[in-house]
Amino acid sequence: MRTQRAFDRRLPPAGIAEIDRFSQDFNALLAELEGWHVSLTQENEVLAVKASHDDLTGLGNRALFERTLEATIGEAVRTDASCAVLYLDADRFKEVNDSHGHAVGDAILRAIADRLQTSIRQIDRAFRQGGDEFAIILASPVERDDVQGIVTRIVQAMEEPLDLPDGRSITTSLSIGFAVFPHDGVAAGDLLRRADAAMYHDKRRRRSIDA
Repeated sequence: MRTQRAFDRRLPPAGIAEIDRFSQDFNALLAELEGWHVSLTQENEVLAVKASHDDLTGLGNRALFERTLEATIGEAVRTDASCAVLYLDADRFKEVNDSHGHAVGDAILRAIADRLQTSIRQIDRAFRQGGDEFAIILASPVERDDVQGIVTRIVQAMEEPLDLPDGRSITTSLSIGFAVFPHDGVAAGDLLRRADAAMYHDKRRRRSIDA
């Protein structure tokens, strides 16, 4: 019980008054330790989530993204399959945030997070990198056509107006770039550079269209 932390176990009655009184006190102590252990376990789980997730959106944070990407690449290597990473950036977010306020900006970021999660597969993960930057890891197996299809779903999801806290609605878009392992690189750093460059190319393209 000492090493396995079996605080839910109890001493049975012995039928001897002095021993039974001792057993009752010992069982009461076990019950107290069990409650303490459960509470401590729950607190540790909460702290672990906070350390690896973004408070605003609930998505994984940058640290979790980096660990997950390395693990995903490792799995792709073992299974001789492809995986992918996407970088996403909200278009003109600073302008909206400055003109409408941080509450509206936060609502937009939460809405983006929700729509990203509904646009990807169950085996994929979305992350907030900070500010208005997001990332997605598409687990193996995934091919370039699959990635393009997910990008299309994200673009379509963002076309729906976002509801703001004051009852108004606003439409925003995302610039998206991606890289596929191993075609665009075999190291995490190479994939991230390719995805980042593709995202900024998409952002420049969007700005030239809006100009």
